[in-house]
Amino acid sequence: MTTGILFAKIIPPNIEVSLYALQCGLTKLSNNNLASYVTILWNKWFNITGENLDDLWKLMVVGMVFSLVPLAFLWMVPSRDTTAKI
Repeated sequence: MTTGILFAKIIPPNIEVSLYALQCGLTKLSNNNLASYVTILWNKWFNITGENLDDLWKLMVVGMVFSLVPLAFLWMVPSRDTTAKI
């Protein structure tokens, strides 16, 4: 939902539907296909299997740290005044 709101603020009024469809398609691709492959890679990197969950806490810490990364880019979101000028 938040990416949809961000897109609504940034994209020009003439091409909203096209870019929204592109955003929905990329989100669906990411959630359905790429997330599975990335999960497999992370599990291999941390040597996590069904029998060996010793390093699972490290993977959880990395996940929590990466979830905070988007906050570093919050300053890039345009304000309401900036989008009104455009």
